[in-house]
Amino acid sequence: MLLLAALVLILLAPALLASSTLAIAALVALVLFVAWRAWTERARVGWSALAAGDVGGLVLELLCGFVTAPSTTQTALTMATGDSLQLRSTPEGKKVRLLSPWTDQQSAGSLRVRSPRLHDNVQGIRLRSVASEVYPLLPLQWGQPLAINDTLTADLSGSGTAGDVGGMVLELLCGFVTAPSTTQTALTMATGDSLQLRSTPEGKKVRMLSPWTDQQSAGSLRVRSPRLHDNVQGIRLRSVASEVYPLLPLHWGQPLAINDTLSVDLSGSATAGDIETAVLPILYDELSGAAPRWITLDDLLRRGVNYEAVENTLSLGTGGGWSGSEAINAEFDNLKANTEYALVGFETDTECAAVAFRGIDTGNVRVGGPGHELNKALTRDWFIRLSQALGIGLIPTFNANNRAAIQIDGAQDENDADPLVNTILVELAPR
Repeated sequence: MLLLAALVLILLAPALLASSTLAIAALVALVLFVAWRAWTERARVGWSALAAGDVGGLVLELLCGFVTAPSTTQTALTMATGDSLQLRSTPEGKKVRLLSPWTDQQSAGSLRVRSPRLHDNVQGIRLRSVASEVYPLLPLQWGQPLAINDTLTADLSGSGTAGDVGGMVLELLCGFVTAPSTTQTALTMATGDSLQLRSTPEGKKVRMLSPWTDQQSAGSLRVRSPRLHDNVQGIRLRSVASEVYPLLPLHWGQPLAINDTLSVDLSGSATAGDIETAVLPILYDELSGAAPRWITLDDLLRRGVNYEAVENTLSLGTGGGWSGSEAINAEFDNLKANTEYALVGFETDTECAAVAFRGIDTGNVRVGGPGHELNKALTRDWFIRLSQALGIGLIPTFNANNRAAIQIDGAQDENDADPLVNTILVELAPR
């Protein structure tokens, strides 16, 4: 281009000499501008300009791959028919480059491209993407050099739906004691529950949100660990009879140590046979293999269509712990097929320690709240309260096609009172 500009000046020299000074200046400026643009375009690409005749061999190929419901686990791409992550052969001395990739996802996730020939083969090029934003994930001005005939490894993560908080798990743990009197007595954990915390990926946090109790007389709940403030009294909280309320503020969660085993005990009634129950909500930033579906209050306000309330009468047992499990559609099956619903809260007409929901859409762990029959204002928007208090998306959602696999149960004492639970849902508009 520079040579062309010089040739134009030479050919037009006679005309320029006969023209006005202003015309000469304008033409020279035009030629120099063309030359400057040619130079900057060459520099912007970031590699040597193509020689004459090379353009015919330059090939840009789009490779496409996909994964189905990858959750937060990096899942290898299934390549589209005819596409392969094994790079093609090129003539000696020719280069291969990866230009900026992009994704089309229904939830936030990570795209990872790896090879022993890249910077490292652990995370390689790891790029974060957000839902419904089909944008290049790297600058367009440079391409990552690749090795000829190399085979790339490409994987992708997600979390199920737009607005989801990928991999975050909220789990209710339930334990009970029988006639502990004023003596702090270790909890007997409900079947399937454990005070040994789960493993989480490196750098992820575990927190205990506000616990609560359901007691037949006043008592004290005590949570201890050498990793907490102290291992003498730890977190010691006083509760009163028949008040199934959170015992701590909802706005902050106590950090816990990964894989730690908590020591939890309770005091209360000395009456023979009386069961006192404690419930601990544990929030994991991420758990491998779990993909709960959460939305924020903003998502709910934007996508909400209709309220829907579902009734379940739970036949709770008398032995403490979880019981009375039935499908959420066991008694009322009016949910619309292939429609997403948000679980915003619930109401109960009978006191119980907790009402819980569990299914694939909750990561197959229980989520729920206190079974306070008198303070319906506390529980009817329970999950909205948690979301607002913590500033994160903790409103569960599920697809109605999974309704038969979504179980609702509760925790009750020896008095065998069966609550009627009114689950409050909001139908969500499609994305």
